[in-house]
Amino acid sequence: MVSIELVALALSDPIRLKVLDLLAAGRDQACCSPDNPASPEGVCACDVLGHLDMSPSKLSYHLKELKDAGLISEAKRGRWIYYTINREVMSEFLDGVKERFVAEHPSVCSTCGDG
Repeated sequence: MVSIELVALALSDPIRLKVLDLLAAGRDQACCSPDNPASPEGVCACDVLGHLDMSPSKLSYHLKELKDAGLISEAKRGRWIYYTINREVMSEFLDGVKERFVAEHPSVCSTCGDG
């Protein structure tokens, strides 16, 4: 089960949103890493770093936050690490947000006398 709070926190940072944008673009923007047959959509951190003005350690921090939230997956091949968006987790998160905030729910306010 996806933690709405953890995913929302990970998505709250503009840098992490940019990283997700780059991963969503896939290998079209890749220039540094070789193709990975085991992860054909995967993008290496070096390819992401080329589009951001930051140190490798700062990118590593943001990738870890996205990975800890379950939003991205990694696949190692030799010295390369390829990252992809975990679309299943993203879908579960969106479903959870819809269920929690969009669907009709009875009042849960204990002080209103309605619930």
